[in-house]
Amino acid sequence: MNQVGRSLIPIFLALCICSCSRTAEEDDICNRLAEVKEVPFRSTDPISDPAYRELRDSGLRAAPCLIDRLTDTTPMKDPRQAPFYNGFVIGDLAMILLAELEQISLYEPLPEEYKSKAKTAGVYAYFEYVETPSNRAALRDWWGRRLAAKLSH
Repeated sequence: MNQVGRSLIPIFLALCICSCSRTAEEDDICNRLAEVKEVPFRSTDPISDPAYRELRDSGLRAAPCLIDRLTDTTPMKDPRQAPFYNGFVIGDLAMILLAELEQISLYEPLPEEYKSKAKTAGVYAYFEYVETPSNRAALRDWWGRRLAAKLSH
């Protein structure tokens, strides 16, 4: 097997984990993404939104369907406290939840160029990155590899 084939194995396994092993309950959890109206400004702030609370309290159980939803470009009202972004989509909320569940920066999965931009542009560097549809797929693959590595330990 060549190098490309070997490098695709973890991605294939992660995508299979995300798509093949989910239960109906896990899918139902992620169907609540569209119901979220308010996301706390900080992860330590109280959660008043019941849909957001359920998603966050689901923990890693929700990770596979959240990873799948990273490429969901269904528009929704930006539920964050600030700064608001007019092009907010379901995939953005999935990304925010995954970063919070894993307790990492929203920028960690981004290429270095966008991590650097985030130092001055903040969250708008993330939104600039995901304007390109293939970058949403790259995020899905990054999270899939992370989940596969977590499950293999």
